[in-house]
Amino acid sequence: MSSIRDALERLDLAIGRLEDTADSAFDESALDGAGAGIDPDFLVARIDRAIACVETLLSEGA
Repeated sequence: MSSIRDALERLDLAIGRLEDTADSAFDESALDGAGAGIDPDFLVARIDRAIACVETLLSEGA
């Protein structure tokens, strides 16, 4: 179960970095009036897949 815990901790860190990056990109795009080149649909799909993987791991470990 420790490998699942490690994976969840890394996922938590990655989500934190993603939030920081998204906030920074949003601030920059608001300043210059241009898009930041971030595709929200792509990010949503990636996060959805990560959530599905975590749910699968947790259900298998239960």
